[in-house]
Amino acid sequence: MKIASFLFSLLLASQAFAQQSPYATVLSSEDNQQKQIDEILQRMRLMEQELADVKAEQELEIVSIHGQLTSSYDEIATKETYPTPRDLRRVNYLRLRFSLDANVDLDPKVKIYSRFTTTKFFNRAFSEGRNIARQFNDMEMAFRHQGPHVFLEKAYLDYTPVPQWTFSIGRLPTVEGPPSHLWDMQPTQGTYPILNFNLALDGIAGTYRYLHTPHEQLLFRGLFTPLSIVNLGNTGNEWYIDPPKGDITTGNAAAGSDMAPLINIGALQMDYLSTQNDYSERTNVVLQGTLLRDYRFFSGQGTSNLEYSAMNNTLYMEAQGILRSRFDLAASFTQSITESYGLAAPGIGAGSTTDETHAHGYSLMFDGRYRWKRWAVGAEYLEISRQVISFAFTDEDLYDYYRNPGWGKHVYLTHKLTDFLILRLGYRNKVQTSYRITGGPIRNTDRELNNVYLRLRADF
Repeated sequence: MKIASFLFSLLLASQAFAQQSPYATVLSSEDNQQKQIDEILQRMRLMEQELADVKAEQELEIVSIHGQLTSSYDEIATKETYPTPRDLRRVNYLRLRFSLDANVDLDPKVKIYSRFTTTKFFNRAFSEGRNIARQFNDMEMAFRHQGPHVFLEKAYLDYTPVPQWTFSIGRLPTVEGPPSHLWDMQPTQGTYPILNFNLALDGIAGTYRYLHTPHEQLLFRGLFTPLSIVNLGNTGNEWYIDPPKGDITTGNAAAGSDMAPLINIGALQMDYLSTQNDYSERTNVVLQGTLLRDYRFFSGQGTSNLEYSAMNNTLYMEAQGILRSRFDLAASFTQSITESYGLAAPGIGAGSTTDETHAHGYSLMFDGRYRWKRWAVGAEYLEISRQVISFAFTDEDLYDYYRNPGWGKHVYLTHKLTDFLILRLGYRNKVQTSYRITGGPIRNTDRELNNVYLRLRADF
């Protein structure tokens, strides 16, 4: 306080000297000096608070919170004569999905993205059937209506050391890929087409920007997402110290020969995007190849030495605003190749009764949409062949519409009630001709599914 008084006295003296004469000396009273010092100190405290507020606002600006809340009504009618007779049995469900995104921009080179999701039936009071005890793996838990439990859908870090390269690690954005964004008039949500895979995957990815301008970009991506097989041991003192075995018994005890804890899945992708050309307002072309190597088939009987490898090659093409109209079109094609060796049990191979299988299949889908400012009407055709392999468990329907072999059609009407609230009324029809590849011969069916649904989606 004495130093402040001294400095303030000097300041007043210099001001008086300048205003009156070179020889004048002004001595303020002690009370006036103290009052003015208190005012200065108060202003300094206010400035310090303002600086702290500005710093806090800057820190908050690096964190962004978003989310999605979707309520759904589904009515499903099934008609089937074999293998299980069903005659237009109708069931209806109310469902809820909530997702919360928390993203952090640490600096221009490091960003973190996360999403926490829960999916559930309204007030589920009871469950029955053989799947009650099924242990869903962590790639699908967030989408399997497990009640009011929140699961990690994605959590990954992006590191961009130079503008051309981005490296990602964590739980990656491998769900809700194109063309699912068309249904709700949204921008592209996921990175990878849903006909190749649509499930939450942990892994490491690299993106190279070969071309990146305001209206055109060409990206190359590599993705490594190994599956983990964990041996918890048969007693309480054997956690994680032994390699996993090739099968399990009826009591879930490890059985069979040793296998590697990590099963390799990798993908390569080319992604081209143009937002300025003579034919459409937005053109997107994706070419992707995915390879799964040496996956073991678990029989639950301790008898399996069956393992298989699968490859999916996908081409996705999308054009929005064709010829400057309001019409959008997307096409997806996936070629599926499966090779297996060994038997799960005598006479039970992968989709056959033999110890060696070579299977080829395909998935084909066309989407068309006409949109206004707040309305859109769309139609979708789906065709899936008999021997197809699909890496997906997280589709929005309840009955594997986009996975089971057969033919399907989907029509919908979407309305943006506000900029944040979207209502979609839709109908899906699927004629299923067979089941997917599993242990033993592929089973045929003539099941027909009819699904009327209503979705109310809020984005915030």
